[in-house]
Amino acid sequence: MKLTEQVKELAKFSVAGWAAILTDYGVYSALLLVLPHAPAKALAFTAGGAVAYLINKYWTFGQTRKSIYEVVKFAIVNGAGLGLNVGVNELVLSLSGGNTNLAFLAAVAIAGTAIYLAQKFWVFRGKARVKEELS
Repeated sequence: MKLTEQVKELAKFSVAGWAAILTDYGVYSALLLVLPHAPAKALAFTAGGAVAYLINKYWTFGQTRKSIYEVVKFAIVNGAGLGLNVGVNELVLSLSGGNTNLAFLAAVAIAGTAIYLAQKFWVFRGKARVKEELS
């Protein structure tokens, strides 16, 4: 993959990420009115993950084939990402004296980076992408 194509892909992933983050943050903020931090964050992250899956599958990584295997891999990645996201959120909450915004940003930055790498190199690395990258 050429550098310009990689930059374009990363830009698309960033747009998808912001859509997911805004979904995550909006749902998190709303759920904090009725739930404790951890379950609110878990549900919000899951909603953001659904947005990320759809945008990244079809737009960022250009996958059109239907694959239950891909959905399972995405669920595994997002499950691990969820654990990382909630864990970082809780850790930063405890270290920062309850700074919700700082905890949210730290969780998004760390989990987002891990999720991008896993999606790019494992989940959406279809046969067409492998052939394209080898040429």
